[in-house]
Amino acid sequence: MRTFLLDIIPRIQRFSRKLDYTAVLISKRWVLLSEDTENMIIYLFSEKENQLRVAKNGKIRRGKWHYLGHDQLEIDVEDEPLLFKIAFLDDQLLALKLDNTNAYLLLVDEPAHQQFLNQIQKLNEFLEENYFRRRFEFNDQIKKIDAQQTFNQEDFPSLKGEIENLGQKLKHYPSENATDIIIAFARDHTLNNEWFNTNRELANDISRREISLALLESIFNASKGNIEFQNGLILFLRKALEKDKPSFEE
Repeated sequence: MRTFLLDIIPRIQRFSRKLDYTAVLISKRWVLLSEDTENMIIYLFSEKENQLRVAKNGKIRRGKWHYLGHDQLEIDVEDEPLLFKIAFLDDQLLALKLDNTNAYLLLVDEPAHQQFLNQIQKLNEFLEENYFRRRFEFNDQIKKIDAQQTFNQEDFPSLKGEIENLGQKLKHYPSENATDIIIAFARDHTLNNEWFNTNRELANDISRREISLALLESIFNASKGNIEFQNGLILFLRKALEKDKPSFEE
């Protein structure tokens, strides 16, 4: 199993699309990124009995996979179980961080692998271009918040990904005060002591920054003093996060 040391993955983690891991895993043929471009290794995740097939040149090794919650994925091939953290996911890439290491298993959607994402250098270039360019565009947007501006979600297209990510993560925590915790910490980094009693795990994870609120924090910081803007943002967050899953107006 070929792994890589990549410093870019933690830097783009907040852009990860974490909606329904099972649906994404079973919907694609994932190709292991490797220096050996002649012999592709394909990971096939099946929902049936959590079967996993690892195919190389037509030969298959069988195994199992289990999503354990909190972004943790167990992969067991030929009785060699390994624990990974789902570090990054989008339509082309699944980056799995081997537990307690800095090593990443990189799986690429087969069409993307065939077309352009078949080398580690190309992957780095793709991630830099797509995610850091987007970050700079977003920073330019939040610099434009002025005292008269009202909140409009269409002004912040990058915010959608963070809210989707939050909505997925919140499914693993109690619902009590969950949205209050998100809003309060993103706005001014304060948490009510009572929330540590009603939703201790979420409050702890937020305060330890186990859950990224980077974009929300930036927007709240850039709109300080604009009460109308912040009230609109808070109303949007409550509407999006206090449902079974985030919803957005088209």
